Amino acid sequence: MSEKIDKAVLNENLIKLQQGDEHAFDRVYEMTSKSVYILCFSVLKDSYKAEDIMQNTFIKVRTNVSQYEPNTNPLAWILTIAKSLAINEYNRVKRDVPTDFSEPTMQKPYVDKNLEAVENQQILKKAFEVLNERERNIVLLHTMKGMKHKDIAKVYDLTLSNTLWIYHNSLKKLRKALEGEFDE
Repeated sequence: MSEKIDKAVLNENLIKLQQGDEHAFDRVYEMTSKSVYILCFSVLKDSYKAEDIMQNTFIKVRTNVSQYEPNTNPLAWILTIAKSLAINEYNRVKRDVPTDFSEPTMQKPYVDKNLEAVENQQILKKAFEVLNERERNIVLLHTMKGMKHKDIAKVYDLTLSNTLWIYHNSLKKLRKALEGEFDE
């Protein structure tokens, strides 16, 4: 279901990109775009804005690749950029006062129709209903992208034990919500 991101290969491609290899950028994008999109979408809850911010993330990765420190965590570096841009966009939208009060400023959570199974759609939909933003991000990054808890902890500036606690409590919330969904 989820594709593991090989950190060594990603690190190698970022180094090649620093050295001017333009094809390395394509490989970085292919390896990380799903993770970046999931993070952006979980913050913004709007597929179009998530795609825009995902593209802005890769523009920023390309223009700031010289700031990447080789042999650190390349995915955490990219996701930190994405998280920052997504939060900035969320705050910008939240600040904007709508001129047409009949239109909501934020769309309701959208469940991607391209998920592999109906069960994944139900779980994702439930995640948006019962989990807060940080809980949702931690669950999605670990379960959908196979990101390790220690790497997620770095992205969110949490301790590993706190990340694990949030993850397990989030799964309990999901389990309880899903039990109620299927009992009816």
